[in-house]
Amino acid sequence: MKKIIALLLAAVMVFAIVACANNETTPTTDTGTGSGTGTGTGTGGGATEATDPDRTTVFEPQTLTLFNAGTLVTTTSQFSDTPIGQIVEEITGIRLEIEYLGGAVDTERVAIIIAGGDYADIILGSHRVSDFRDAGAIIPINDLYEENCPNIQSLWGNYINRIKDQDTGILWGLSASSFDTGNLNYPAAGFFMKYDAVEMNNNRIITTMEEYFQVIRDYVEANPTTNGQPTIGFGGPAEDWRWVFSVHGARKPHGWHNTGRILFDPDKNYEGVAANTFDWNKDYFLMLREMREDGLLDPEFFSQTHDEYVAKIAAGRIVGFYDEFWQVGDALALIRAEGRQQDLPVPFAVYHPDRMTSMNCSFAGITGMSATTDISISIQAADPALILQFYDYLARDDMQELLWWGVEGEHFQKDANGRRYLTGEQYDERNNNPLYGNDTGIAHGGFAYTVPTRLNRGEEWADGSGVTDPNMDRVIRPPLMYSDIENNVLSALGWSTFWDGMGERYLSPYGFAWDLGPSEEQEELVDILNYLNERGGHGEFGQNFFQHMIMANSEAAALAIWDEMQQWLIDNGVRDIEEEFTRRARIRVEEWN
Repeated sequence: MKKIIALLLAAVMVFAIVACANNETTPTTDTGTGSGTGTGTGTGGGATEATDPDRTTVFEPQTLTLFNAGTLVTTTSQFSDTPIGQIVEEITGIRLEIEYLGGAVDTERVAIIIAGGDYADIILGSHRVSDFRDAGAIIPINDLYEENCPNIQSLWGNYINRIKDQDTGILWGLSASSFDTGNLNYPAAGFFMKYDAVEMNNNRIITTMEEYFQVIRDYVEANPTTNGQPTIGFGGPAEDWRWVFSVHGARKPHGWHNTGRILFDPDKNYEGVAANTFDWNKDYFLMLREMREDGLLDPEFFSQTHDEYVAKIAAGRIVGFYDEFWQVGDALALIRAEGRQQDLPVPFAVYHPDRMTSMNCSFAGITGMSATTDISISIQAADPALILQFYDYLARDDMQELLWWGVEGEHFQKDANGRRYLTGEQYDERNNNPLYGNDTGIAHGGFAYTVPTRLNRGEEWADGSGVTDPNMDRVIRPPLMYSDIENNVLSALGWSTFWDGMGERYLSPYGFAWDLGPSEEQEELVDILNYLNERGGHGEFGQNFFQHMIMANSEAAALAIWDEMQQWLIDNGVRDIEEEFTRRARIRVEEWN
């Protein structure tokens, strides 16, 4: 390991001294709105930081603090304490101290930080970026970006304009977004069913809601218990914000994707309509109410934690569920590790006959780039230019290899042509051990996913050395990505991959809708949107209405709740929100395509 670090340092320092001897930088106050002119086709060049010939690190050794407000981050380790993080520190001189939410509610934790006025150097605001911006806690970086980020500019080119404020052109930070091209092994989402029930249905490929739920009914009748506990017919995520994915079970069979609170119709010039106003919501939640009445819906659907829900899937107790694959990956990993073929969930695309067909397969997912800011620099950062130089340095090819693949000979190999690859055992270790990134620092959830990369992490590098993310390696991974039990199930279904039951992904011309919205200057619209979301009738949630529909004592009572919801949305300005989102989506379609 020390030899590897020494070789990396030697190459780094020689290059940095030659490239940067006359390029001293100092912190600046940036209020510009630079435009960015790159093409996004480069592969990363040299560092631009000032270098002292007597120093053994790229930057002056120092510690930077980072607050990570990501609600999906499960990583708990300090990146700089991991083996990969230690190498990064020895090369760059930069140590990171990361604060995570640690189970706190993001809105509450961010409010406390803003009230105290004590900010980390670097802020990953996630869904709360606007809170930090409105509080004056982060700085614009347009000019700083132009001056200090040549490597990122070569990777992003003009795409950087997508994450600038749509109204002001201000760049509030860097982004680690990429064009999501999907998992190789499983589709983005599906109506999953445990294989034992699929086999009982003679391995038929299920394509309709009617057949899907009839198979569940038949299976529970034939198997009322599983390992001594009641068999659960249908379940889904419902804890806090994860309820969104249960709501999406209503839209997917009708051909609509997970784009957020507003759905845009490509057949009507991307006219936006609030997702919770479509009648198919009513039909779906009436059906779930019937399942509850018949004892087929998980009785703890609304009271359990997400971990408890996933544990039931892992134990084989839930016959069917709708969810996105990344939400239940841990359950599938455990089933694979234990070789329990009959409990393996199989994803199906089930459709309504009159579904929307203009956006390909709604279960396959969207290929698009989220226009979000990931890393912002706080007003209390001593050297904003250095922070950008640090992130730009990590955009170099050698550092990207380190962050995503690890150390050659220890975590991955190269073939005779210099192309990186993993063995089947190495893939299993990465994907079946939920603590792999947390412990090694490879693809570290708390840090690596904040560093800008190529916009397609499955794209082949120009030098022939492979791709950015080994899980997106379409050359090496496909023959290695399934376990024996998965291959057995695929063979029984007549499939070669679990994508075979799906169609093509949808290339979204506007990205997503969850990162659209009125500007802070549009105070009336902001107030309307906040009120709709706080009451739970809008957005992706609608808990105050949809959950009450499921729990209603009669169908008539559930229909009354539906009617109340629709009138409430109209009375509280949902049409104004639809109009504004439509306007902004159409601007994106025009500017991005």
